[in-house]
Amino acid sequence: MTATQQETSIVIKRVFASPVEKVFKAWIDPAQMAKWYSSNARWYMPISEVNPVVGGVYRNTMRHSDGDEITLDGRILEIEENKRLKFTWVPSEGPGAGSETVVTLDFKSIDGGTEFTLTHDRLPTQEFSEGAQSGWKGCLEMLEAFLN
Repeated sequence: MTATQQETSIVIKRVFASPVEKVFKAWIDPAQMAKWYSSNARWYMPISEVNPVVGGVYRNTMRHSDGDEITLDGRILEIEENKRLKFTWVPSEGPGAGSETVVTLDFKSIDGGTEFTLTHDRLPTQEFSEGAQSGWKGCLEMLEAFLN
């Protein structure tokens, strides 16, 4: 990073009408992730590998209906069942390709569901930040549809 670049962060909060255990498991079970983890229905995930332990690695490959493909790799930094999941996020393509960013997911059980907060830190550029914000919002909509 040069002195003229500034890292940014995004925070997205959401309430899901599903128990915290169900929401948390959707993030660490590769079979479940393959059904929802994308920014919209034109993407699907033929490869999802997750080792949900501190230091464990994951790899998610998403494929677009037009044939484009993107792989996200990373490692688990912190895992507290039904409360927190923190991991590095390294895209293979796009404006931030190869940049190691950090995603923190906080889960809180509330009456009628789960209060969820996603924080994505160390975003290298504004363009990357805007793309991540849009992608995460779509991804969380896909998660909500999957949970219901």
